[in-house]
Order: sequence, then structure tokens, then C-alpha cells
Amino acid sequence: MKRMCTAALSFAALLTVISSSPVFALTDYVFISVNGDTAATTAVQGDLLSWGANCAVGANVQWDIWADLNLNSVIDEGLDYLVVSYVSADGDTASDGPPPDSDPLPDGWYITMPFVLGVAPTNYIFRATDLSDISTAERSIVMQPLSSPPNQITGTVTMEGVTPPDNLLENIWIQAESDSGGFQIWSAFTDNTGAYAINVGATGSGILFDVYPGNVTGFVTPPEQYIVANGVVSGVDFAYEAPADSVYGYVVDPDDNPIAPVEVWCSPVGGSGEKYYVSYDGYYVIYFTSSELGEWWLGVSDNIDPQYMVSQSYFFDNSVLHSFQYDIVCPLADTVINFSLTEDGGLPTHQYRVQAFSSELGAYGYKVTSAGDSGLYQIGVSSDQSAGYNVMVSVWDDRYPIPAGYTVIGNYFGVMPGDTVSFNVTEGKQVCGNVIFDSGDETVPFSQVDVRLNGANGNNMVHPAGDGSYQIAADTGFYNHSVYAVSYLSTPATYSFQLTNDTCGFNFTLNKQHQHIIGQLTGVTLPLSGNYWVSAGTASFPFGYHVSSEQVVNATGEFHIYLCDGNWTFNPPTIPGYPTPEPQIIQISENRDTTIDLVFDYSFTDAPDGKEPSLPNSYSLNQNHPNPFNAGTAIGFELPARAEVNITVYNILGQPVAVVANGSFPAGSHSVEWNGKAENGAELSSGIYFYRMTAGQNVYVRKMVVLK
Repeated sequence: MKRMCTAALSFAALLTVISSSPVFALTDYVFISVNGDTAATTAVQGDLLSWGANCAVGANVQWDIWADLNLNSVIDEGLDYLVVSYVSADGDTASDGPPPDSDPLPDGWYITMPFVLGVAPTNYIFRATDLSDISTAERSIVMQPLSSPPNQITGTVTMEGVTPPDNLLENIWIQAESDSGGFQIWSAFTDNTGAYAINVGATGSGILFDVYPGNVTGFVTPPEQYIVANGVVSGVDFAYEAPADSVYGYVVDPDDNPIAPVEVWCSPVGGSGEKYYVSYDGYYVIYFTSSELGEWWLGVSDNIDPQYMVSQSYFFDNSVLHSFQYDIVCPLADTVINFSLTEDGGLPTHQYRVQAFSSELGAYGYKVTSAGDSGLYQIGVSSDQSAGYNVMVSVWDDRYPIPAGYTVIGNYFGVMPGDTVSFNVTEGKQVCGNVIFDSGDETVPFSQVDVRLNGANGNNMVHPAGDGSYQIAADTGFYNHSVYAVSYLSTPATYSFQLTNDTCGFNFTLNKQHQHIIGQLTGVTLPLSGNYWVSAGTASFPFGYHVSSEQVVNATGEFHIYLCDGNWTFNPPTIPGYPTPEPQIIQISENRDTTIDLVFDYSFTDAPDGKEPSLPNSYSLNQNHPNPFNAGTAIGFELPARAEVNITVYNILGQPVAVVANGSFPAGSHSVEWNGKAENGAELSSGIYFYRMTAGQNVYVRKMVVLK
């Protein structure tokens, strides 16, 4: 069960049974309710099922649900099929992954809400484990087939190199899941010819289902299909292919202990076809066909065991890096950050997702609030960091949207474990405009386009409407306004303005990044020491299109950059001890998509006899590279003589945010790196910043742009 959630269905009969039951400190009792009857030992596909167990108050409970394929009422790993394994907590009703507890009060009982369950006919064993003391209990139930089902989804599974009948084609789990019209799950197992038939009851008639097959070791899992249940729908076939590539590894904590159960996902950059692997032992492997080589994001789903933080996603390109291991490390959430949340100063009428992110750990924790409850809430975070957390209300999660016309007051940096912060959702000033796609370009749905408004008073985000228009609310203050879509560039790159009243007329154009530039830095000693990027633009910032390359590979000097059409100027990075090459200009046409090679030569070819040039004859402060930037940048400067140098970054209000250099430097050309973070390690918001260099009695100031 890949995306389990709950439906708001009546469970009064279930509570009547539970109210007379004693509360135990340990898990020694599991029940399964069938249409409100906790004594039932059988169910029919389409009945309302819920389940529960006693546990320690507030405990995390792991549920393992097995299909008992050999019908011996014993869990035989390797013979039986593990349908789902998940962790949920007593009293946690806000989970958006596995079934949450039906009661928000931690009371020593975990009880799911009832929902329509139509899993494949066989015997099932429900095992609960109280993770506070590892006590366990089990209960079995037989699922009987629905007679004369009004709907069926049928098809055949094939495997490359496998001729039916074959045992490899047998007992592959095929699931149909829907959360429209009440959450429902229906499923079937294949026979040894690969054939399957999913029965769908009357409650599923006319409903769109997400139909997907289970993972099979050694084969690429076919993509999901979306099917409306309407009588017999045949030909919903799935073809497993032999893999051309893979990524594999372990999901572990900082002490290298495996984390399970956990769902690992892999999503193509700028496209559809997300892959999943549910790991029950910490190991995962995701396979790819030859047509699926390219850029991907890899991560773990945020319904992970709440005692861990969620690791930040990882980017890779499997057209370059093949069949490699990547271990995902999730920090332990051994402490908490507290927060409260109000609407217009009173009790909230909506749910919100609040997130605490650590750039130092590359991980986040989160909590979903409840309507009618202003807090105090707790977010599980790790104590193993020093810079603090960025704590904010999620404005990007469509499951918990900010009400139209409202904005969030409160956006915190450097929050330490044990601290308490507060948020207030209130009516804001309106910012509006339009987003269009460049003429002749392919487009993506506007649901995949982020309109962002970032400032000291908060960060806000919306998706444009179907016609590209948008409205976004914010508190008064200074903001940077931008648009983002995967694999697209926008012009202008950003608007910077002071918001005092409703303001409209902001227009953006998105242009597809269709051109791949493969670049090389030559004439330098490898490996390089430091972080370097190549920047490119079609006009003076913020107008035109602007982009930075992927980081230059220190071992080879190679870099990659992806562009839309336009007349592009490429700016090489400044490398200490070498002359900086001149910028290069390349015209990219709309339909040009062949690879272009770009070389920047750092050899001392302009010096007499090819020798290193003489020392600088004046003080100077160079423009940072790349600019704009989002991960880091280099600031170069020249000194004709040794000097005490200080380089400090200031925000638009003239407040210092980071000291990049402070000390004595010898005569010559120098470059210092800045990671784009404040002095306390906090992430800076997008916008214009200034960097000021003092060298002896000389003072120089330049402008830079942070673009998240």
C-alpha cells in the first residue's frame, strides 16, 4: 500500500467496543473490525475495515500486514508476501501517509478509521510492534472474494525473457487505489501466466483508480496507470523489462543502522514517471530502462518513522553515472522545536504543515497542525547541529494550502532545539501578474510552476491559474519576486520591490532549457581546490535569462550548463593564481539541441614567454562568480602589496549578514569562497546583496544576487 491515508467515515460502533476494554501498557492485543464487528474472522472484499492495538501511551507502533499465501496462519518470510509495513503513533491524527490514529489524545490505543478494503482474497496476518518495548501481537483475518463484482480491472503481466507459465509471474501484487469518493484499496495477485483480475465493488463505480504493480527483484517496475472503474476494463497490462541501469544503497541513521520500513522515491527532473521502492530492511534498489537515462531526484518519503528526520533529496544523472550506490542518511530526531499557530490571532480553521530545515544536516522535520488547535506543537529535530533550523509554514504543499488572500506572519532562522516560535495566518496585501511560456516552446501544467515571493517578513508561494494569472498575498515589506519551473528559465529573473499596497502587473516568461553545454577549464592544475561555477546570461541582471552551471568538477575541470534560446554571454570563474579568460558569446537557436563544447583556457598565453604575469599594479574588487547564484560563489580581488583585507556581505537594508574574509593577504590575485549563508549558518532568502572590501585605506563595493 503505497500512499495509504484515511477517509472520514463513522466509527461509533468501534468506539463502543473499545470503551469497555482495559488499557494495557504493552502491546499484547490486536483487533480487526469488519463493519464494526471486532469478533469477525472473515471479511468480504469491499467491507469497511479498521484495525488497532494497545500500546504504551504515545508510542510509535509498527504494523506489518502479511498475505499468508501458504495459509498456515504463520508468517513465513520468503514464502508469504509482505503487503505493507508502516509506523504510526498513538495520538497522531495528522499523518498524510499511513493510516493515522483516529483519536488525537495519546491514550494507549492506536485505532485506524474504517475504510473500504478490497485486497486480494487470501488469509492476512496483522502484526503490531510497540517500538517503545518491542512487544508484539498478531491477529488473522480471511478476505473472501466479492461475488458478482460490478467492476473488474483485468490484465496480464509479462517479464522480459520469461515464458509463461512460470513461477516468476505468480503472486505479483497489483493494486488499485483511490482517495476520491472515500479512500479505497482493491488488489489482486497474478497467477503463473501473469494474469490478474481486480474486483472493484459498487463504491468504486465511476471512480478514477491509480493502478500499479509491485516491485520484482531484477526487473524495472512498469509505470502506474490511471483507470476509471466502469464494468470490466480489460487490457491493463504491465511489462517488466530487464534493467539497463540502477541506483541502490541503504537508508540508515548516522550510526549506519538501517531504517525500515521506508519508501524510497526517484523522480525524473522536469517529467513524469516517478518510481518507488518500499524497503522493509533498509536496502533499496531502483532500476531503469535504456530510455530512462537522464537527470533524476532521489529521496525518502516524509512518512518515515517519526523518530528520524527526512533527508534532503539527491540529484544525479544516470546518463553519466551508472549503477552506483548512494546511501541515504536520516538524522535521529532526538529533540524538538516548539511552535504555535493562529489564524487572525485566534483558533485556526485549517490545517497547516510547519517544517524545520537544517542546511547543516541536509534534512528536515515537520508537523501537520489540526484545525481548531493553535498549539503548542512539537517538531522532531536532531540535536547534532550547531547553526540552528529554518522554521516556516509550508507554502508549497497543496495538501495544506494557505487560504486565498492570506499570508503567514513568521519565518525564523537559527532556531535551536527547545526554542518556541509562533505563526499567525492573516489577510495580506495582494501581488498579482501573469506567467506565459515562450512562443514555440513546449509547456508544462501551471500546477508545476511556482510563483515565489520571498522577504524578511515571510516566504510565500502559489501556482498560477490555468490561464497563467496569479494572486499571492503577503505582509508589507521588501520582497524579491520570482518564478520557478523545473528545466525552465524565466525573464525577468526577479523583481525587487517594497510592498505597501495591493500591487499588480508583474509578468514572467518561461523558456525551456533545451540546449546542453559541455564545458572544460584548461590550463589549470588539477584537481582544483575550491568550488567554481560558470555563469551565463542574455542581458544585464535581472532582465533576460540567467543561469549558473553545475559545479565545475574539481578532478577534471568539466562543467555542464543547460540553456534556452538566446544570445548568451558565458563568464568563467576566477581561479587564484591564474589569469581569468575573456567571456565567450554563443547564439542558441530555438530548435538547436546538439551538444555544444565550450572551453576556457587559463594558460598564461598573453604573458611574455608564457610566464606568469607580474603582480597587480592597483587594488581591485572583482564581480563574484557565478552571479546570480544559489549554492555558493567566489569573490576575486587584487592587491599590489600586502594588506589587511575585510570582505563583508550586507543585505538591502545595510545590515551585515556574513564576513567572507578578514585577515592579512600578500600581494597578488586572490579568490575567497562564500557559501551564500548568514554568519549563523542560516539560509538567506533570494534577493540583492552587497559585498564591501576594505584593503588598507581602500574601500570597494559591488552588488550580488542570491537566487533560490
